[in-house]
Amino acid sequence: MNDEIITNMISIIIPIYNREEYLHKCILSVLNQKNVDMEIILIDDGSTDASGAIIDDYARNNPNVVAIHQKNKGLSAARNAGLDICRGEYIFFLDSDDSIADNALSSLLVKMKEMNVDICIGNYSKFYDNGELESTNLIPNNLQNKIVHPVDVLSMMYDIESYLWEIIWGKLYKRDIFQNIRFPEGRNYEDEYVISDIMENTTKVYILDEVIYYQTLSKGSIMRSKFKLSNLDSTDSIIRTINYFINKEYYDFALFRFGEGTRKLIYWKKEHRESDVIKEIDRQVTEYRKIAKRLIPHVKLSEKIRLLLFCISFEVYDFVRDFLRG
Repeated sequence: MNDEIITNMISIIIPIYNREEYLHKCILSVLNQKNVDMEIILIDDGSTDASGAIIDDYARNNPNVVAIHQKNKGLSAARNAGLDICRGEYIFFLDSDDSIADNALSSLLVKMKEMNVDICIGNYSKFYDNGELESTNLIPNNLQNKIVHPVDVLSMMYDIESYLWEIIWGKLYKRDIFQNIRFPEGRNYEDEYVISDIMENTTKVYILDEVIYYQTLSKGSIMRSKFKLSNLDSTDSIIRTINYFINKEYYDFALFRFGEGTRKLIYWKKEHRESDVIKEIDRQVTEYRKIAKRLIPHVKLSEKIRLLLFCISFEVYDFVRDFLRG
C-alpha cells in the first residue's frame, strides 16, 4: 500500500470489466460528490469493450482520476491493484455497474470522524437494469445510527434478504484495516473470504441508516450468471467464515452459516453432475464435517443430532432433512 498517506482523502477503488454501458453513471456519481477530497482509482481488468478508453478519457480530464490497465485477473486482483497504489486515509469500494447518492462520501466521512470509528456503513437500495427500484435494505432498529461492536454487524446475517454484514462496497474504511489484507485472486465471492480479517482489524463501527449506495442488478453479475465451478467459491468462503466464528466462540453465527452452506451444497449436488463439480462438492463436504465436529460440543441437543447425522452421511442427512420438511 502506498506510503504517502494524504490526510482526510478518500480513495475510491472501482474495478471494471466490460461495463461500458454503466461506467459514465458510476464515475459521474463519484465526481459529483461535494465537500470531500478524493482520488478515484479506475482499474480496467482486461476489458474487451470500450471501458478502457472511457476511463482513459476521465483520467485525462480529471486530475484526481487514475486509470490502471491490467490483463484480466478478476475482481479481487483489480481491487488489490487499487489498494496497492491508493493514497487516501480512507478507502471506499464501488462496483462499476453501481453508483452512489449525492453527498454519500461526505455523510460517511462526517460520521467516521465524529464517532472515531474504524468503519462507517451506509445503507443501500437495489435497482433493476431499467432503473426501477427493486428494494431498499432495512437496517434493524437497534442498530440504526449508532456505534456498534463488529459482532453486532454480524448479527445482520439472520436477515437473509440483506447482505450488509458481509459486502465490501458501500462502506468507508480506515486504510489501516487493509494494511495486511488483500482479496483472494482467482476466487469469486471474495467479500466473504476477507470479512473475518476485516472484523479482526476493527473495534468500532458506525451504522448510518441513510441510503448512500445504489446497486444495479445487472445481467452480467456473477450472482446472476449461469452456474459454473467457481460458484462453489461461495460455499468454500463460508468454510473460512465458520471456522473464524468458532474460534471467536460465536457458535450461533457458525451454526447459521453451516446451514446456509450445506443447503447450497445439497442443492448443487442434485442439480449438477459434472465430475469436477462433484469432486469439489465432496472436498467441501469433508471440510463441513470437520466443522460439524467442532460445533457439536457447543450446541443444543437437537442440533447435535443434526450435526452428527451430517458427519455420518451427507446423503442420509439430505434424506432426513427432506423427510422432516414434509
